Amino acid sequence: TNEEDIKQQIKAALKLRRKKAKSLLQKISRWLQRMIWFCHGYVQGLYYQIQLMWGMPHNPFELVLKLLGDDDQSEARRNVSWCNAAPLAEVKQVARANGPKVTINDVWTSCVSYAVAKQLEEHRQRLDVRGKTLRKFPNINIVVPVHLSGGILLPGQAIGNFIGAFGACIPGESHDSSHRLAAVHKTLSWVKQSPA
Repeated sequence: TNEEDIKQQIKAALKLRRKKAKSLLQKISRWLQRMIWFCHGYVQGLYYQIQLMWGMPHNPFELVLKLLGDDDQSEARRNVSWCNAAPLAEVKQVARANGPKVTINDVWTSCVSYAVAKQLEEHRQRLDVRGKTLRKFPNINIVVPVHLSGGILLPGQAIGNFIGAFGACIPGESHDSSHRLAAVHKTLSWVKQSPA
């Protein structure tokens, strides 16, 4: 029986070693999967940023200013205006109506892209009267500011220096309003999920 006890202890020790080796292999496997995901995402993100830079190397409004010339630049002054376009409850309703994961920021960004498209269209009409041509911009590049602490800010909590940004290529003059929000949501959610 003493011999049997030793055999049982050896079998138990071997079983425990196999279990530890298996968990170590699982840890290594999980680590490798994460590294592959990160490296793939990094390369994909880098490619996306290069595509953004080459796809639209300049601000469309700089081209408008160039075409207007020095004497007409008073028409192209920068202006900012604020309005209460819609209550937050309505914006949330629009977001929910377009999909379970569509955010308020997606709705806001699609509204801004539509406003930029309309402004470019207005400049194009002014330039056409003068015999100058402004090309269409099917997409525009934007930089979206984000706070890096994640989640929502609690009352009394300040953002501080935890601000970052990411670039995205969103629809410009090519999309109608019914497809614009879906395209903006798709682009922004892809960029947000990228590890780069």
